[in-house]
Amino acid sequence: MNKAQQSLEISYANIDWARADTVKTSHWDPGFDAERCLVFLKLGPFQRLFEKPSNFTKRFYHTLYPLPIEHWQFTEQLALYDGFCSIDVDLTIRYQGTLNYIKKSDANLQEVNKFIKTCYEPLVQDIVQETLLKLTDGAWVSTGLTAQEHEIEIAVTELLLGQEIQADALCQLKPHFGAYPDIKFKEESIYLMAMKKNYELISQKQQQTFLQEHLLEQQRLEQKQQQLELLAREHEIKLQSLALKAEHEQKTLLEHERQLSEKLAIEKRLHAEQVKHETALHQLSITEALIRQEQKEALERQFELKTLDTKLEHQLIIKERQLAAKIKAFELEKAQWSKAKAKIQAEEIETRNRLKQQELNADLVKNLSIISKASSTTQSDPKPG
Repeated sequence: MNKAQQSLEISYANIDWARADTVKTSHWDPGFDAERCLVFLKLGPFQRLFEKPSNFTKRFYHTLYPLPIEHWQFTEQLALYDGFCSIDVDLTIRYQGTLNYIKKSDANLQEVNKFIKTCYEPLVQDIVQETLLKLTDGAWVSTGLTAQEHEIEIAVTELLLGQEIQADALCQLKPHFGAYPDIKFKEESIYLMAMKKNYELISQKQQQTFLQEHLLEQQRLEQKQQQLELLAREHEIKLQSLALKAEHEQKTLLEHERQLSEKLAIEKRLHAEQVKHETALHQLSITEALIRQEQKEALERQFELKTLDTKLEHQLIIKERQLAAKIKAFELEKAQWSKAKAKIQAEEIETRNRLKQQELNADLVKNLSIISKASSTTQSDPKPG
């Protein structure tokens, strides 16, 4: 068997022969009762068999016999066309006995379902074989076996219903084909139809696979595009955030500079007033000291003038002392003014240096903001092709 023959056989092992226009849509309600139970009444010579009612109360003379719903799995393999085609039959039958069936049959009440299966299994097998042996030509290869499945289901159901047995059947038929060298001439048309069906199914599967791969690729590209757009938006938001942050820092520095300038001006004015006040106080203390000194010297001079002999000498001494005191007061005042002036000049130099450093910091922040905006503009503009 070559590779082409082997692939044909493998492909047909998994074919779903039900077509879209022949799918079974009818639903049969068999009327099963999961709680169905028979009651056998025996009281002396009197006997009676009846179905348990809903309001039943069991007595000592009652015996209950449940009638459960049974699942019957019937499987068979049937060979057609001298063994070129074999069909696997998978028939599921659900059935439940009834009171009418028990009354007319010889079934044991304790083994009703087993009795039904034993009695009707040959008849079910005959129905399956008769239905499949009607497949004398290969038309079903193109249309599928749905009609035959439905025919078997109806026939089995009618068989059991005719015997007062509630039933429902589900049938699946799966064909398998042999390789070409193993068939005879009269089955060649069947083989050609099977090969055509196989080719159609493979082509349909390949087309579906291609469409699925194309759809997956398209979805992948769309996801990639969405990711790129998301990254671009995040980058733009980040640049805007940096620009706003730089602008906020620049405004903060300018406000800090303004407040610092106002603070320095106030401190300078207060310092000048303080120096002026201290100088005035110092001058006042010097003047008071001089006045007290003069008063003291005047008293002394008056005391000394009492003596005429020492009057002239005393006056000379007083004048010399007054001159010395004035010179000392002048020198002391001059020293205080020089010290205050030097302190004011040092503070002015320190203030000018501080303002100059703040101006340099503001210029640096402004240049950084301009560079950041220029970088954002360059990245957002498309590159020339």
